[in-house]
Amino acid sequence: MRKITLLSLLTVLFNTTLSYAQPTTAAPVPTRAAADVISIYSDSYTNVATNYDPNWGQSGHAQVNPTFDPGNGNFILAYPNFNYQGTELTTQNASGMEFLHIDIWTSTATVVKVSPINNGTGVSEILADVTLVQGGWSSVDIPKSAFPGMTWDSVFQIKFDGQQGVVPSTIYLDNIYFWKTAAAPGSDASLSDLKVNGNTLPGFNSSVTQYNYELIVGTTAVPQITSATTADAGATVTTITQASAIPGTATVLVTSQNGNVTKTYTINFMATIPTPSPTPTTPNNQVLNIYSDTGGFTNNWIRDYAFGGYSAKVDLDTNDAVNEAIKMNFAVAGYGEGTNLVTNISAYNWLHFDYFADANSNEIRFIIIGNNGGVNEYVYELRTEGSNGVLVQGSWQSVNVPLSFFRRIGLQQDDVLPIQIRHFF
Repeated sequence: MRKITLLSLLTVLFNTTLSYAQPTTAAPVPTRAAADVISIYSDSYTNVATNYDPNWGQSGHAQVNPTFDPGNGNFILAYPNFNYQGTELTTQNASGMEFLHIDIWTSTATVVKVSPINNGTGVSEILADVTLVQGGWSSVDIPKSAFPGMTWDSVFQIKFDGQQGVVPSTIYLDNIYFWKTAAAPGSDASLSDLKVNGNTLPGFNSSVTQYNYELIVGTTAVPQITSATTADAGATVTTITQASAIPGTATVLVTSQNGNVTKTYTINFMATIPTPSPTPTTPNNQVLNIYSDTGGFTNNWIRDYAFGGYSAKVDLDTNDAVNEAIKMNFAVAGYGEGTNLVTNISAYNWLHFDYFADANSNEIRFIIIGNNGGVNEYVYELRTEGSNGVLVQGSWQSVNVPLSFFRRIGLQQDDVLPIQIRHFF
């Protein structure tokens, strides 16, 4: 059951679109091997981006063109009316990458900054400068050291920001990708695939050697490494050591063809995913569904945009059914969704959500945002030491908050922006 959603406000910016000079030549064609690259946007690789124009309140929203043709059929990414812009990706463990590459063309922008956005460990985002050449392509390789504190172990978005320069401006981008230095011939000790119980290890990347493999609480069958494939056909999988229990650790030792390099891949098995969440019993005709896939609800709130990030969507069912929950690390970021229109909730009496908090969690805030004469936040708070409610760790908890609680603190239900759940750790 999709249980917890973070929704946010929408800032509407009005701008005038102007016509500027445009590139008439393509960016340089990348030459790096696909095995050394995680590509966000490029005709030369398989891209991991899922949305090149999420609505973050930017001035150029709905004007982004990911298929702009400079005249040779090699598409580039156009950002007209640019002040800042984001892209959403399938979450990537890019911790083994060394650089972020960007090709950029502009005749108007004076300052452009970029940051991957991470929801794993370390700093969430750090904006680094992108070198600009007026009226021509600039090929930029930004080292990971330009993003101090970032691990890139769970990159799910990337952001470009031009607000410190001319705004709005127009920029064109191509070949946005992470990359690492290729191994010398005969010295590659990496794996191209690693399977557990017959399936590729979730989040596997040849450059990443440490993995946490989460299992449902109560699992006793120990997963087994069933195959390990070397990236270099001449390299050898020297030893596979299986885990003997849960929690437990399995390892794969790989030796390069020339025998000079070894690499150990480690998988830590842990039972941390909760059992299936409660199935809703509220009648369908009484519900405005924000996030749930097991209640059979048909009156569903549909998002227009999202921000922040979550660690994963996990399926809590061990069979073929789907019972997803959003997993978030509140120490890093919350997750947000919103709509462009005010949502009237005056027909409803209760706010319901289910949560499972681990032993490190100590606070959750659920916020409804009102828009009566200005933006106001109305907070329901759960804390381990008590607040509006006591946060319980280690088991599924069902919370029903009467909407009268929010009315008592000033909410007018007929003038409400999307509900927001904000989590603080």
